Amino acid sequence: MSKPALLCAALLWPAAFVSAQNPAPGAPPTAAPAAPAAAAAPVSPEEAKKNLSQALGTYFATRQKSLPGAEAPELELFQKGVSDVLKSGNKSYALGAQLASQLVHDSLEVTIDDLVAAFAAVMQGKEPLASPQQVNDEIQKLQAGLRQKQQAAAQKEAAANEAIGSEFLAKNRSAEGVQVTESGLQYKVIEPAKAADAKRPTADDSVVCHYRGTLLDGTEFDKSPENEPRTFGLRGVIKGWTEGITLMPVGSKYRFWIPAALAYGANPRPGGAIKPGQTLVFDVELVSIAPPAPAGAAVAPGAGRPLQGEKAVATTPPIAVEMKDGKPVVRQVTPEQEAEAIRKAKQADQGKEKP
Repeated sequence: MSKPALLCAALLWPAAFVSAQNPAPGAPPTAAPAAPAAAAAPVSPEEAKKNLSQALGTYFATRQKSLPGAEAPELELFQKGVSDVLKSGNKSYALGAQLASQLVHDSLEVTIDDLVAAFAAVMQGKEPLASPQQVNDEIQKLQAGLRQKQQAAAQKEAAANEAIGSEFLAKNRSAEGVQVTESGLQYKVIEPAKAADAKRPTADDSVVCHYRGTLLDGTEFDKSPENEPRTFGLRGVIKGWTEGITLMPVGSKYRFWIPAALAYGANPRPGGAIKPGQTLVFDVELVSIAPPAPAGAAVAPGAGRPLQGEKAVATTPPIAVEMKDGKPVVRQVTPEQEAEAIRKAKQADQGKEKP
């Protein structure tokens, strides 16, 4: 493969490369390699081309939507750009189009002659027109500027979403059955506990719950698997969960409306369904209060942290590793819960375990 084509592949396929080189965060260590999959049934060249085209279109669209501040492209112009590059069949042209699209995406102003001259010097083995230090300095300035733009866009989006949430909550607080806590959390009892003396958890407990999380428009971003409640510690979740679930007696079902200040604020996980400043809605069934986890219990290291180039998924609540039928079951865990587990494990090792 020629150098231009090689560079083009590196620009186009970063996510695929990273995913192939690293296991999913929090995944259990693999044992023996799996047996080779059975050979797929042969397909016609037309069907193979269709399958590849649909897969790549889905991949690129998903990646585009996951970018901060991503905008939907005009499809006619998008199709023309793709068609022009593919019809040329020229890898050098494709590489130039790829680089130019990145410059346009990041709104970077460059002089074309200088950019091409610097590119040519490196490709032809001549003295680079910019030293490694100059390249490093310019890239750092570029990254800092892009971060500032992203932060400004996130703050603007957060302010708009907080305004929407505040308007909703102002109306919702007067709805039948809705109660409001001092922090601003709103909740409604959907189904009371059957036992009059049902116990309520404390913020230091772990609980077993069924739940479903949505945005105000009904978009679902997380839920527990059907017939499989999740177990998690109330110290490792968003503030609205910690406060809300401590209000619930075991066996009850509640609905929570959680303002952004008690959820993810202006900093949700990048690429997820939850956007900055959004109010969240949760339907929760408190199944039971779980027995305390043993000191130093294992957690899934790094779970919940997306790989580079992959779309992150906003998940609440976090999950640890549990033993089921004598086998470890890995469940998602937030960085906060991981840090808390490590802290407790260290305290236990030193004989200084505290509640």
